[in-house]
Amino acid sequence: MGGPRYEDEVRGLGLWYDGENEEVGVGEDDEIDAKRELLHLHFADACVDLARHLHASGPIEEILGRPLPVVVFDMDCPGWDFEATEAANPPGLIEGFLNRQRAQGA
Repeated sequence: MGGPRYEDEVRGLGLWYDGENEEVGVGEDDEIDAKRELLHLHFADACVDLARHLHASGPIEEILGRPLPVVVFDMDCPGWDFEATEAANPPGLIEGFLNRQRAQGA
């Protein structure tokens, strides 16, 4: 549902890159790498912003009966999940999660 909207948004920003049907010319590798990195950062920000919105607007608590943390994860960016999860949730809500992860040496 949100995929086409997101794609429209990033296309409008000039960040869309799907890697298909593109012939890379001389000197374009760096440009494509930069675009790929910006797209990745934009998506990461969108995930964190969505989690914040779900907390602020109330559906998590309304549907699940209490505030619960949203864990943001990207298997291609080890370690980023702690930073993103902390940024995505209200202060204090993820202390238990972070403490368990630290205790496990993650």
